[in-house]
Amino acid sequence: MRVLRPWLPLVLTCAAACGSTETAPASTTTSATQAIINGDQCPAATSPTALAMLVDATVDFSALGGGTQDLTTVLCTGTLIAPDVVLTAAHCTDVTALTMGFGEVERADFYISFDPDLSALAGMDGQGSPPEIPSSAVPVREALHHEGFSLDSMGQVEGPGDYQDVALLFLAVTVDDVAPAVVIDPSEVAQLTEGAAVSIAGWGQQTVTGQFETPPEGTVGIKVCGSTTVNELGDTEMQIGGDTSTTRKCHGDSGGPTYLEVETDHDVTTRVVGITSHAYDQSDCNKGGVDTRVDAYLSWIDTAMRARCTNGTRVWCEVPGIVPPSFYDASPGDDDDDDDDDRDDPSMVGCPGCTQGGADAPALALAMMALAVLRRRASSSGSRPRS
Repeated sequence: MRVLRPWLPLVLTCAAACGSTETAPASTTTSATQAIINGDQCPAATSPTALAMLVDATVDFSALGGGTQDLTTVLCTGTLIAPDVVLTAAHCTDVTALTMGFGEVERADFYISFDPDLSALAGMDGQGSPPEIPSSAVPVREALHHEGFSLDSMGQVEGPGDYQDVALLFLAVTVDDVAPAVVIDPSEVAQLTEGAAVSIAGWGQQTVTGQFETPPEGTVGIKVCGSTTVNELGDTEMQIGGDTSTTRKCHGDSGGPTYLEVETDHDVTTRVVGITSHAYDQSDCNKGGVDTRVDAYLSWIDTAMRARCTNGTRVWCEVPGIVPPSFYDASPGDDDDDDDDDRDDPSMVGCPGCTQGGADAPALALAMMALAVLRRRASSSGSRPRS
């Protein structure tokens, strides 16, 4: 029986079978051929607040009979919700979710990138030197996940549950060339209904794979967007997409956004309403996946953002908590040529004059690094380890 797992990239799911050199069984899962699943590759300008979460690390594999390796990869997806804050899934930052007990991290850093083609960072064949983090990538200062999250609770479940799978990344510097996404306001939640049309984006798998399969080369780490619907609505989670004919998310899209267009008097009408979390059931990517509902965690997000302004972690605190939709409304009488108040133009939101500090991200041991070493071994012996 296949155990439900959060949607980290498939290459990260190294459980007890890691280290095995037996040949993987043939998959009984048919593969889709389109992206996100049934989406389209899209440029940075489409769903511009969606971003990829990267990791750069040095790991000691002595316990597995290997040496020290420098590795980089695309880890998850996220959404920019303030010039210095990214919304993502808790399991993307959870040590247990990433390590499974394999390897010992000597150094690890998170970054975010808006580059639509990061496929060079998604390959993990263990050959040669690891690719470099793009020069345009922004370093993460702190990763904070909900205190109620526990990977152990995400076992064999069906449908929307209650897992507190939400996290925030606080950036070391501000993003000044992308207008942050607006988080859904409590007054707008009634518009989030079953059957509602939504849009999604992510850097995850473009194909459905079996339990022991890795995605084909070049089909992970590329930005993909699509339109779909809310198929089932729970109290704190919701299903996005449905059967194999719908557009839906898969491994590597974890932490990424679901957007809803709302009826509002505010200038910006798009809202972030979901955070990609996990599969609906054991059918994995063959069925619409489950999102954490953003509206269920507005208080936690707001409190965490304010606390980081109080303790000095954040580098942008013009609005210490969740940025309301009114922040982006043009003032009465403003015209298109008025550049006096950058606050009225979402594309100009930044951090003029604030401290552009930096700090080391907390070290995280990553299971995919163990898998990369094992793949190198398996490649030389003609067999593939399980993932």
